[in-house]
Amino acid sequence: MVVAVTVGCSNKRNTSATRAYHELTTRYNIYHNANKTYNQLLEDQLTTTSVNWFEPLSIHPNKLTADKTTPGGLFDGVIEKATKAIIEHSISSKPQRDPSKAHSEEYRQWLRQEEFNPFIKNTWLLLGKAYVENGDYNEALSVFAEIQRIYPLDINLISETQLYMLRSYVALNKMYDAKNMVYILQLRNLPPTLTHLYNQEYANYLLQNNELEEAIPYLVKTINNEKIYMQKKRLQFLLGQIYLLTGNKQNANKSFRDIKSLRTPPLLNEYASIYLTDSDSMTNIINQELQLTHNKYNTTNENNIPAYSNSTNTYIIPSIVREKIYAPQEKPGSNKSETSILLEMLMERLKEENLETDFPEKIVPLSTEASTSAPVEREPVDTRTSPEELKARLEQNAAEALKRNNASANIKNRQQLLKDREKLREARLKEREKELKERQRKREAQLKQREKERQKRIKKQK
Repeated sequence: MVVAVTVGCSNKRNTSATRAYHELTTRYNIYHNANKTYNQLLEDQLTTTSVNWFEPLSIHPNKLTADKTTPGGLFDGVIEKATKAIIEHSISSKPQRDPSKAHSEEYRQWLRQEEFNPFIKNTWLLLGKAYVENGDYNEALSVFAEIQRIYPLDINLISETQLYMLRSYVALNKMYDAKNMVYILQLRNLPPTLTHLYNQEYANYLLQNNELEEAIPYLVKTINNEKIYMQKKRLQFLLGQIYLLTGNKQNANKSFRDIKSLRTPPLLNEYASIYLTDSDSMTNIINQELQLTHNKYNTTNENNIPAYSNSTNTYIIPSIVREKIYAPQEKPGSNKSETSILLEMLMERLKEENLETDFPEKIVPLSTEASTSAPVEREPVDTRTSPEELKARLEQNAAEALKRNNASANIKNRQQLLKDREKLREARLKEREKELKERQRKREAQLKQREKERQKRIKKQK
């Protein structure tokens, strides 16, 4: 009995019973637990990942380190479960054809698909997302490419995979591929369920591209729709930092005030208070950290070592806003405030954590007097390609996207044509049936008329 059930539910067979069995098993036995673990690990990252609050935060809490040489991470369990579900419950064999549905275009389209377990696509997507959270972005890109190959007509699924591909390209600092992916997504009408993910990933792309002003509206939308409380506070902290870098101190102070509440962790409340005390000093510190990151990035490239972007704390920004060392003279006999002393203690701790880097000897002190704005010197960095080359590449991508849209439209037109032909054929069959019925009716009427005439002749003869 057990052998019969096992053979009957094998994924090598494709029947309505096996499809229902493997769908339920995938959904409730494997995917439910794997997805629950995935969401729990996402929330745990917000409290376990180390953060340098003097650098601009990232939208995503996971951290990619330059010394990572082997794949793997916290989400290995999710990857194992998702892989097991795909191997054991994927149905790729074709079912036995139903002759009664041979003329149905919908049925023929269903037969042409490569995967017949209707729920396995969610497991594929979870597998790619787990690779992304582990920092194995190349493996994630391979999974997303396979999803697009198996489900070429599921536009919503493809859009979601492309959003995670955008995140992977940004994390790998492949900004040209990221730009192309943004262009593709902007040509498509995304469903409401993907709007939050699009705002989040597009803001992440703009921040990595140093388009701070353009990223603010999308970051605000992301904060308003964020459901995880700790992530919402992190993004508010990042928004305040961006406002400081763009010179909007009023909105920066508002963002840091919004962070402070009873539910907010004490450490985050403490750093929000520090940023509120003197925004000029914190702007100087943030820009100094960006300059140090930029110098490390250039040194790494000079040694021909692949450079990774730290997706937790810093952005590799092409055009660094550098603050000149600004140390106003203190009046004799003046006392430093407690916040100024606390800030110097934090800077000392920061120096201890970064012994290989040189920090400026003086930072902007926190005094009771009005602070003087520090001069800003912007140093642009040459781009890798000219605007003409970038324009030509974007035009080529637009042409390819247009071809794909036309191909999709041709498929839809062909399907509509086949449906129209089927309707015309059914109409002709109905007309033929009417003609046959009319002929039968006339023939029966003629027979009745002949029978009446024969009866009349018989009566006359009598």
